[in-house]
Amino acid sequence: MVKIADLTNDMREVTIEVEVVDIPKYNTIITRFGNEVYVVDITVKDDTGKIILTLWNEDINKVNRVGSWFVIENGFTNSFHGEVKLNVGRKGTLTELCNEPCAPDFKIACESPKETCNEHMHDIMEEKSQLEK
Repeated sequence: MVKIADLTNDMREVTIEVEVVDIPKYNTIITRFGNEVYVVDITVKDDTGKIILTLWNEDINKVNRVGSWFVIENGFTNSFHGEVKLNVGRKGTLTELCNEPCAPDFKIACESPKETCNEHMHDIMEEKSQLEK
């Protein structure tokens, strides 16, 4: 698993966990073959920095909430106007890690029941309130 601070141009097979910071409106593009495709550059972060993540077509619908966590597997980086960007690509996968906002220490794959994340959040909040007393 790599961190954002370690990303450089032209990296391949990147696996990274990121939190969504900003989701702008997607753009519609007509390719040279006349196909309509959708693209958006969202901002993501981890504990070492922020980076632009470029999403295409179906992957755009997977990201619908600021604060959600994702793991990108087999992604890649490239550079546009001197800025390194992260991409999922055709060979990569984008998987949400948590159904509800929860502490980064308790990221859980979406296959888990929604209650699991909520239970962990409840436990964290309980521990925090015990420590504050």
